[in-house]
Amino acid sequence: MSRAMANKIQKQIFKYFIVLDFEATCMKDRKIEPQEIIEFPMLKIDTKSLQITSEFHRYVKPVHHYILTPFCSELTGITQVRLVIW
Repeated sequence: MSRAMANKIQKQIFKYFIVLDFEATCMKDRKIEPQEIIEFPMLKIDTKSLQITSEFHRYVKPVHHYILTPFCSELTGITQVRLVIW
């Protein structure tokens, strides 16, 4: 991290941030009902250095739309095989 960037970072009361994201079933040009979570990855970020200190990924096999669309796999990078393994 550059010195200029370090000077702009405000001191935090927390040592880490946890950043959580969700990936869900999807189709191109229309919404799937119900949308189901298929992945929830998390990053642990050090508030002083803004560096990622650890990662976590958990995949969830959908129940209602258990076969991913090609669009969903391309968008999320999650393959059908990945969901079957979990």
